[in-house]
Amino acid sequence: MALLLETIANVRAYYNPHLAAGPVIVNRHDQRTVSGRTWMHELCTVAAERGLDVLTPVIPRKVVLADAVEAACGLDEWGTGDARALGTIYEGHLDTILASRP
Repeated sequence: MALLLETIANVRAYYNPHLAAGPVIVNRHDQRTVSGRTWMHELCTVAAERGLDVLTPVIPRKVVLADAVEAACGLDEWGTGDARALGTIYEGHLDTILASRP
């Protein structure tokens, strides 16, 4: 995330002073593990320090994501209940991002 924010700062400085980072979408997160919970805490702390929102719900780690990518299909095309549920989360995040644009 630090490298991404540095890149955004460089683009803002040299090419587009109006460029801003949007909210953070946490993808393929596993809340069941200690490392997953620790990583999420650190990410939320850094995001808050930078004035960035972390969108919830987070996208959980699901096999259907890898399966859909491997098959070159969107979640809306994959057709399982898990795929539809994850697609709904992504749609909600996209709506939030688009609504927050100036």
